Amino acid sequence: MTGSKTLLLLPLVLAACAADTQMGAAVANNIAAQTVDLDPQYAGVPMEGSNGERATNAYRRYLKGVVAPLQKPDGKTPGTMAGGAPQ
Repeated sequence: MTGSKTLLLLPLVLAACAADTQMGAAVANNIAAQTVDLDPQYAGVPMEGSNGERATNAYRRYLKGVVAPLQKPDGKTPGTMAGGAPQ
């Protein structure tokens, strides 16, 4: 009797699978997101660190030891976070 029930449900299961046209779309989307564009078009948007003069000056300051110390985040200054284990 279970064999006949399986045969009756088989067309419904196959029809449901055939209707899903997005099967595997998550994998294809992940591959597309991680593929490097060899000819990017960033109309007038400078890349980070693209100013050679500023980069040179920063490197010279680093070599001389004249760099600003990092600020410890206190959670009160905008753009900083505080948390974790107490110190």
